[in-house]
Amino acid sequence: MGNIGGIGQIGGLQIGGTGNTGARVAGQVGGGQMGGQGGVWTEVGEVQRKLRAKLGSEVQSEESASSLQLTLEHPKVKEAAEKYCRKLSKALDGKKDVIGYAFAINGKVNSIELFASAGLFKKVWPKLLSANAVEAFIEREEGKKYHSVKGEEIKALLLDPEVCKPLPTAANKYVRSQVRESEKSVICECVDRERDVWIHRSYLTK
Repeated sequence: MGNIGGIGQIGGLQIGGTGNTGARVAGQVGGGQMGGQGGVWTEVGEVQRKLRAKLGSEVQSEESASSLQLTLEHPKVKEAAEKYCRKLSKALDGKKDVIGYAFAINGKVNSIELFASAGLFKKVWPKLLSANAVEAFIEREEGKKYHSVKGEEIKALLLDPEVCKPLPTAANKYVRSQVRESEKSVICECVDRERDVWIHRSYLTK
């Protein structure tokens, strides 16, 4: 993998991009660092609780109190995330080989998202960034400083030697999903069944 270098930074959130010709940091923001399909939201209620505490107001939608999507579309939530998105939304401009990014929170790698092509990644990047920005806002601890994640830390997650063989979890006519796991990380893959190649891969730290 190639060198990793920063392009921009705001506070402590870091988002790094990975290209076919190596790895590249696409941008850095805020007090935490982020990546990973907007993180893994395990409980909508917990996300809403944290947002409510941060913003000092209700973020649940009257239309559907349990809807995470409607919560993320709340004006105050969108405003809080905008400072991150504004700085990083153009991180891919002028770059044709970026297929994913690494994401960390508060100085620790959170996850890495990789896609089969630069075109596919570019299509989903805006939504991923928006979700990541919300998570960054939730987890940011005011007044604290964290070290910038180094390329070696990202490589360690990508090349975790203890990851086991994949265990299929679901499938349909076109794709199958499978999970590989070690003591430190979990890798979730979406695989094209006809060609037997992965389309999307998420690396998550425990």
